[in-house]
Amino acid sequence: MIRHKLPHRAGKTSTLNAIEGLLTPLSGTVLVDGVNVRENPGGARQRLGIALHATGFLPELTVSQILRLYAGLYEVRPTRDQVAARLCDAGLNAVSGRRVKQLPAASSSGSC
Repeated sequence: MIRHKLPHRAGKTSTLNAIEGLLTPLSGTVLVDGVNVRENPGGARQRLGIALHATGFLPELTVSQILRLYAGLYEVRPTRDQVAARLCDAGLNAVSGRRVKQLPAASSSGSC
């Protein structure tokens, strides 16, 4: 776990973006558990637990798009059938095409 307690505009977000492989440092090397972020960004991200700034999901995205977004953080590219199967496993098949902002506080759907 990393906790940055630095003043405003000191580079906290830039540092984390470089660690996550979202930003290429101008110099130096970023290693995550011994994996070079520049040479193997997917391998480095697989060793991280990434939490987005917001505590909730992006409200304009659908449930299926959220699953694809988080899979993409780990360089996983599921097919539509794989997304549908995982949502079915989670009991979310009935709401897969709904925008997150349209969901009730708890969603569950029955069988697939």
